[in-house]
Amino acid sequence: MASQPGRLLILRVASGSGYWIQPAGSRQFAAGDMLVLAPHNEGTLRASSLGLLTIQFFLAQPRLLSGLLPMPVWQNCSRERGRTETVFIPRTNRSRSSLRK
Repeated sequence: MASQPGRLLILRVASGSGYWIQPAGSRQFAAGDMLVLAPHNEGTLRASSLGLLTIQFFLAQPRLLSGLLPMPVWQNCSRERGRTETVFIPRTNRSRSSLRK
């Protein structure tokens, strides 16, 4: 999955579970977890063989949006602009859960 230049791809796992596989290693995720992918990210999203995986996603331009994700996540994405690292936000992240209220 690749974002467009200057935009982040933000994914939320709506149901099921799966894996984010990239050259640096793999990470398992489940319903409620989020991934923020920078442009030029080299990775593959794979559903678990045990069931279906449903994701919700959108493209975002960080410089035009504020308050969508916790500030540390946006700061990390800004620093990583030229890099390909993935930011994981677990469903238990308190900062994100406060946004739903």
